[in-house]
Amino acid sequence: MLISYAYLNTIMKIHLTMIQSKHLSLFLLVYCLLFDGRIKAQEIENVATQTSIESIKKKLQIVFEDDFHGLFLDHSKWKRVCKDRNNFQYKVFWRPKNVSVRKGNLVLTTSKTDSTSFDGTPILQSGGISSKNKFVNGFGLYEARIKIIQGCPGVTGAFWLMSPDIAKVDGSGRDGSEIDIIEMPWNTGMTQHAIHWDGYGDDHKKDHHVNSLDGIKPGSWHIFALYWTPDEYIFYVDGKQTWRTSAGGVSQSPNAHLLLTSNVLAPWGVKKGNHFDIESLPVTMKVDWVRVYSGNPKKKWEETSVIDGSMEQSNWVLQCNKKFNAELEYTTEEKVDGDQALKVTVINQAPEKKYYFIRTEQGIDIYSNKMYRLTFYAKSDQENMPFHYAIPESGGMQAGKFRIKRTTGKIHLNKQWKKYAVEFTTKDISKVKDQLGVRFHFPKKGVYYLDKVELETL
Repeated sequence: MLISYAYLNTIMKIHLTMIQSKHLSLFLLVYCLLFDGRIKAQEIENVATQTSIESIKKKLQIVFEDDFHGLFLDHSKWKRVCKDRNNFQYKVFWRPKNVSVRKGNLVLTTSKTDSTSFDGTPILQSGGISSKNKFVNGFGLYEARIKIIQGCPGVTGAFWLMSPDIAKVDGSGRDGSEIDIIEMPWNTGMTQHAIHWDGYGDDHKKDHHVNSLDGIKPGSWHIFALYWTPDEYIFYVDGKQTWRTSAGGVSQSPNAHLLLTSNVLAPWGVKKGNHFDIESLPVTMKVDWVRVYSGNPKKKWEETSVIDGSMEQSNWVLQCNKKFNAELEYTTEEKVDGDQALKVTVINQAPEKKYYFIRTEQGIDIYSNKMYRLTFYAKSDQENMPFHYAIPESGGMQAGKFRIKRTTGKIHLNKQWKKYAVEFTTKDISKVKDQLGVRFHFPKKGVYYLDKVELETL
């Protein structure tokens, strides 16, 4: 009996809607026997084992999420990536200033500069964030809603996971892999999933899958997801399963962190008939939200401290009128403990009632009738040096009306480190969504040092 594959497909689609899921495998097997084996066994397996996103979520619980609705990146969940990358003929710097939160979206900007490296290589800048040392997880469901970069082939947006032991070389990815949930380098309808293991040297191994799907185009929004189980990785685009693999041997690491990055990967990202044009920069990658689901309740993320005392370079911005002069640096010589302390040098004193100040790039959501504590260590190169602190809403960035009593203080610093602490409580702000930040003011000429700045909920 000869029946066309297309005809058989049509019959199957009609009948499948009438058959209970528990009989699906048997039904397909009968079809396979009746019609001379024209349906391949692998095709039967793919249909029978199709796993929907919604069914997965019913088995798990959400352990991490960010909808980027604040005015700042939430540094209790993320840190900005500061890293230099040599990508083919371009020198690319991931820089904090190329990361922002605007209108409910994370925005990662790739831009050109007027600079070149010592060998004449053009220097570009891009942005990325990481949950390293903030949130880690293993098996579970990961998903993000992302707007595909538009306007510049070779600029690659990515949502990926990194395990701490990927550099171990043992012929297997079970001890840790890089899992690229999505990469979008071509500025076309194509996207890519990939797995990397055994480091990035001569022993590096990888597997990947390229998608070409209807509706995937530059400037469009899509939901990209990964279901990571002990036995396989299952990738999705807009709820549709696009790749299943156990490449390398599935990573068993429980300590993978999340990354969202924009990067320049020309010429790899332009080999599909496009070309990279540096003059088309800047371009942006936008992320609406990120969610992680897990079956392990111990992985539940909880907000405790938004400014954790680490004094990372990406956490602070210096506000300085160019007419005057002040410098923000990081020092390993003058510190309380940890890796480094913050150093501000006021070279030319600002005029009366004008201040140089630094502010946090991150904010923390305000909750009604909740107590907060700010602690920090400070000193100066002079005795009795005036110094001010402030805790305004939204980090002092066009906050509008304050719904807490604005917490400020004026103190005098000496040449020895001293710890300072202040506690405050919010009012009823249940109808308002806003954030808190921290500012430090430097009114006099001289050198100021700060370390172990923490803002936490009590």
